[in-house]
Amino acid sequence: VSTQTDADGRYSFEVPAGNVRLRSTRSPDQIQTTPIVPDEYELTVEADQSYSDLDFGEATLPPPTAIDLVPESDRGTADDDDLTNWNNSSTSTALQFRLTGIATTAEVRLYASDVLIGSTTADSSEILLTTDGTTVIPDGVQSITAIQVFQGVESAFSAPLSIRIDTQPPAPIDSVPPL
Repeated sequence: VSTQTDADGRYSFEVPAGNVRLRSTRSPDQIQTTPIVPDEYELTVEADQSYSDLDFGEATLPPPTAIDLVPESDRGTADDDDLTNWNNSSTSTALQFRLTGIATTAEVRLYASDVLIGSTTADSSEILLTTDGTTVIPDGVQSITAIQVFQGVESAFSAPLSIRIDTQPPAPIDSVPPL
């Protein structure tokens, strides 16, 4: 049995007595917000019985709300200046970022100037994501962005975080004693 909602978002239909599963079909590029787990209603319907308040909701999946290079990976003069000499060329130079505004169980993908550098599955709305330790991030200013994928829907990119990668050690200082 299938039905459409009216202009006020209400729906109704008749089914024979017995066990019924009630679920909605999502609009393209939308995530289901109500119910979430499970994503359907299971009912035992008796003759002449009616139900109400079995609501469904959907929304656009927002991008992650913030990205921050964590202090342990921020190797500049201050632990919040987004300057580092780590470039993700190995596990010892992998970077760690804190991301917020994540849907629990979403896959989160992190990019440096449009190149995938790490991904993970979120276990809460705020996560720590460690880069893959193999994709070299070149020296210079890099734009770090993220997306999340939830219920098969991919969000837009987050606002970028600009970080500077500088793997070159300072030049030696020549010092000649005065004559």
